[in-house]
Amino acid sequence: MPVAIFRQVVVDQIAEAVLSIGLSGPDTAYLRLFRNPAPLGIDAGKDATQFDQPTGPGYGPLVLNPALWVQVVSTGGVSSWTYPALTFVFSPGGPGETIQGFFLADHAGTEWTWAEELPGGPWAVPAGGGSYTIVLVFSDQRCVNP
Repeated sequence: MPVAIFRQVVVDQIAEAVLSIGLSGPDTAYLRLFRNPAPLGIDAGKDATQFDQPTGPGYGPLVLNPALWVQVVSTGGVSSWTYPALTFVFSPGGPGETIQGFFLADHAGTEWTWAEELPGGPWAVPAGGGSYTIVLVFSDQRCVNP
């Protein structure tokens, strides 16, 4: 079972980024996978239809509960949050898909906020089914006066 721990994302506007990926606030974010080369980074409110999601049996977006994010103590102007491991499970008999990365989107899957490629390159879903685990890490670096 592959496990991905994603690199930290650095942004300069913590409030907007935190709210947009579901760390707090009323909106719930969903973690989804994509199969095609796609835009990466943080770009809240952009059209998520550009991501080609898997169609194999068992795949579905995973809900992120805002209460499960854990903040790591701020060090040197950088605050980090982690989310418990999330596992996508694919059933046998799928179409032989290759996963390029993940993105966070709203419930309807129409607007995305954060997207990354899988570390180590694409992952081919085994014909007999399989699973892929992701651990999200979000970091914020505020502007520090020199």
